[in-house]
Amino acid sequence: MTNMQYPLISEYVRAMQDPAGNLDQLSHLVSVQDDHGEPMRSSGAFAVVFKMKDESTGKEYALKCFTEDQEGRAEAYRQIADELESVDSTYVTSVKYLEKELFVDCDGDDHEFPVLLMDWIEGETMDRYIAENLYDNYAMSMLCYRFCKMAAWLRSQPFAHGDIKPDNIMVRPDGSLTLIDYDGMFVPAMKGQTSPTIGTKDFSHPQRTKEDFDETIDDFALASMALSLKAISLSPSLFDEYGSSDRLLFSADDYRDLSQSKLLTALQPLMTDSELNTLLSLFLLAHATKTLSMVSFRLFSVSEPEYVPVVDISTEVTEEDLVEAIEDEYGVKYSKDRKRLLKAPEHIKGEYHIRKGSVCICDYAFSGCSMLKNVVIPSSVTKIGYMAFGSMDESGEYFGRSGLTSIEIPGSVIEIGDSAFSHCDDIESVKISNGVTVIGKNAFSGCYGLTSIKIPDSVTEIGAYAFSWCTGLTNIDISKSVTEIGGWTFSGCTGLTSIMIPNGVLKIGAYAFSECSSLVNVEIPNSVITIGRDAFGGCNLPENIKNEISTKPEYASNPFSTKVTKEDLDVAVEDELGVKYSKDWKRLLKANFSLKGEYYVRKGIVTISNYAFCGYSRSRFTHFIACEYMTRLVIPDGCTRIGYSAFRGCRALTSVVIPASTTRIGAYAFEGCQSLESIEIPNGVMRISNSTFKGCKSLTHLLIPDNMIEIADSAFEGCSGLTSIVIPNSITVIGRGAFAGCTGLTSVAMPDGVKIIGRFAFAGCKGLMNVGLADSITEIKEGAFRGCIGLTSVVIPYSMTEIGRDAFAGCTGLAYIEIPDSVKKIGDGAFRGCTGLTSVVIPDSVTEIGHKAFAGCTGLAYIEIPDSVKKIGTGAFEDCSSLISIALLYGVAEIGWNEFRCCTGLAYIVIPDSVTEIRCGAFEGCTGLTSIVLPNSLTEIGWNVFRGCTGLEGIMIPDSVKKIGDGAFEGCTGLTRIALPDGLTEIGQCAFEGCTGLTSIVLPDSVTEIRWNAFRGCTGLESIMIPNSVKKIWDGAFKGCTGLTSIALPDGLTEIGQCAFEGCTGLESITIPNSVTEIENYAFSGCDYLLESVKKELTAKYGHCIFEKSWNNFSAL
Repeated sequence: MTNMQYPLISEYVRAMQDPAGNLDQLSHLVSVQDDHGEPMRSSGAFAVVFKMKDESTGKEYALKCFTEDQEGRAEAYRQIADELESVDSTYVTSVKYLEKELFVDCDGDDHEFPVLLMDWIEGETMDRYIAENLYDNYAMSMLCYRFCKMAAWLRSQPFAHGDIKPDNIMVRPDGSLTLIDYDGMFVPAMKGQTSPTIGTKDFSHPQRTKEDFDETIDDFALASMALSLKAISLSPSLFDEYGSSDRLLFSADDYRDLSQSKLLTALQPLMTDSELNTLLSLFLLAHATKTLSMVSFRLFSVSEPEYVPVVDISTEVTEEDLVEAIEDEYGVKYSKDRKRLLKAPEHIKGEYHIRKGSVCICDYAFSGCSMLKNVVIPSSVTKIGYMAFGSMDESGEYFGRSGLTSIEIPGSVIEIGDSAFSHCDDIESVKISNGVTVIGKNAFSGCYGLTSIKIPDSVTEIGAYAFSWCTGLTNIDISKSVTEIGGWTFSGCTGLTSIMIPNGVLKIGAYAFSECSSLVNVEIPNSVITIGRDAFGGCNLPENIKNEISTKPEYASNPFSTKVTKEDLDVAVEDELGVKYSKDWKRLLKANFSLKGEYYVRKGIVTISNYAFCGYSRSRFTHFIACEYMTRLVIPDGCTRIGYSAFRGCRALTSVVIPASTTRIGAYAFEGCQSLESIEIPNGVMRISNSTFKGCKSLTHLLIPDNMIEIADSAFEGCSGLTSIVIPNSITVIGRGAFAGCTGLTSVAMPDGVKIIGRFAFAGCKGLMNVGLADSITEIKEGAFRGCIGLTSVVIPYSMTEIGRDAFAGCTGLAYIEIPDSVKKIGDGAFRGCTGLTSVVIPDSVTEIGHKAFAGCTGLAYIEIPDSVKKIGTGAFEDCSSLISIALLYGVAEIGWNEFRCCTGLAYIVIPDSVTEIRCGAFEGCTGLTSIVLPNSLTEIGWNVFRGCTGLEGIMIPDSVKKIGDGAFEGCTGLTRIALPDGLTEIGQCAFEGCTGLTSIVLPDSVTEIRWNAFRGCTGLESIMIPNSVKKIWDGAFKGCTGLTSIALPDGLTEIGQCAFEGCTGLESITIPNSVTEIENYAFSGCDYLLESVKKELTAKYGHCIFEKSWNNFSAL
């Protein structure tokens, strides 16, 4: 396949959004999505790689799609695949090349393109690993050791990689190494051919040519990297002084003349190390001869480093520490030696990267940082202190809301301190890496959003309350190394249904799983010696599991705090229907499950015990059973208490008479009584407990007494027959999910006493059309009215200052919302998906609009954002496809990520002078946008800001702008004119890629380089003026600019990158100044109309490779 026009990266992305429809043999694979819902990918100058998954097996793959044609690629990969098929090593991975595999709808004649399928290698590239672990001596020493082992192995093989460099080496989570990107690989079947690449200049021998193509082509790169890694492990500061992000220590300039290399001089103090001397000798030999064929591969051997325990450093912060502290550019305070992070300012926001080399995060370091979403912890940190990120300490003192949504704790951390992440309400993802040994007391207590946790094998101790009241937690994977589960560790984890205690645990502390009300299965190994008091109290475990645990003599105490014991049942008395009572007839213990019709509880009764009318069978297969045929129940006067789950699952029960003497009804007491039509709650009952009437879907009438003080979590959840509810004045809090799923509920009157409407309180009440919010309400929590599709209007009371996260999300019928001037913040997703909303008036009091606050409000046509608003969150108005006008008043400092993304109806917008930055994807996909006015205050246009704005015809960029980010105008096919300002210093990679309507560009003399693919595929570009300030033109910068006929490159230019002008088929003349010292391979590949005299002159000076057809040497991952 020759002269094929390959798709743009954006066209590949569209194709991979439907892999089942566009792939042939691989149609069973699905694209793994990133945080923005797009196919996860990594791209460069010559290819794009997508992360794929086979959902039937769970196996993940890397799918490489090419962006240029290349001769002989199919045959080369067939030979490589054959060679690697018989290689059993983690250092390499299998590959499979498939011709005409992917259908892409693009502009060219071809629509079916080849792909390369590889195993997905989890981990990070070596260059990133070094950046994160530079000052971790043990990590760098192990990296050098593992690299040298790989180098020795590779030298002993009959094949060679061909382009050894850090970004072609993956470091897996366990530290092992794997080579990727086999485009330049040599295998024995290729003997006698020329190399498709000469490698990367900072890792290749200076005299390497395409004729050098055998099993020794890696020798020089291996020797150079081994020496560099050893030197860095001994002296990390060498990297800061001589290294860079795209290489290690040596550069091409060093290789050209070692006698002038400052680095070699800097290595002299390290030459007392014998292993460094050996590696230095190998490097000098490889430099002199190109290969190491004369010496043994065993010379790469270095000894495995010994782990040296880290000296304990205090996390306590004193006044003296703060006085002597140094601050970074974000105002974060560190100790003088920069090893202890002392305190972050509360105003810090977004993502923060802790300084590399830091050893500990001190007590209270990030407490109260409500705008901080993520913290990247380097692998040098060994300890996280008390309340480091927490919101509430052990005494209950509140230190302000935490904004954290995710955290990854590296394996270098040995101890997670007490209350370190306590009550981080928004945290959804926690990754604890292998290496952590202690999870402190209360470490993650109250992290309601956390759904799963994997405790690594390195953990030996989990403190008391560590995960208590993580109500969203549904999955726990406890490591086999844990010997003790502390008191209250998982108490109140109401979402937990099953738990397997690993073999090796000796003790389960008191109340360890108490009040895990959904827990129905637990596996306890024989290793357990002691189970503390009430360890499983309030759990819904089957009787057979309870009995199995409780009757074993080795357990020190009864782990179940129920009112009915085995001893109670052994001495119980029965009435004529087989219902068991206590000997004194004051407690109803257990009903006969075959009861039918009416049942009158015996007079004189005081308590109806937990699970009195329900339980679990003891047959071969355990299942829940209840008095399913009992239709009516009369409880006599004198009964004061109805126990936990007392009538749970009594599905035929239609009526219950509860006497006035009753003061307490336990949680889940009537859950699942689906035939229950009405119930009168006595005045003496002051609290409706968790899930008391959950799932009573026939309940149509309910009278809540005036002295009721609390309606707890899920109290009436799923009562779909309820049509109206009157909440008394005495109620101050409506619990989480209290009326969630009450689909028949049409109206709710909120009395003046209610202050807090809990999370998801009325979520999914589809029939709710009217809700009166009392002036006393101060807080509407997350998802309170989410999915109430019948709700048409809402008036927010003046008592509120914040509208909670997802409060009205998915209320598709909501057409009117009145927000008072008391509200300061509209929370994340507050009105997300309210498709009926056509306009919103945001008052002057609002200072912040949260992430995705109005995302998907497809009916919203107009919005005015007042000058009081200082912050607008990510995707706040994303996918508001009907939005045609936005009034942004002075005040907003930045326009956030994806803020107006895919607002396809938006045609015109004026950005106020207060805006200094437009961030990633802000207007991406706004295909109707034809004009935009940017302010003089703007200093930066972020990544992908106007990407895919196909209707944008012209734009004036103000003089204040210093940077245009990667992909900022990519795919703006309608763009015909753009004026770049004086003072612009940076144009990002792919900034104007695919802007086919651009005919001319004038670059200001403040620009010093033209980045990767900056103007790639600008087929209409006829002229470009490049100033003398430009020193380098990067890879693919003008690739495929078929309309260019001539170009004069400026004096001062020193370097032209790979494929810079490849495929400029209309180019007839080019002027290259004498200042250019290097033109990389394929720079003018396919420029067939250049004058022969020009070609001859350039070939003589820069070599014939600059005109050869390119070979894709971009890293696969």
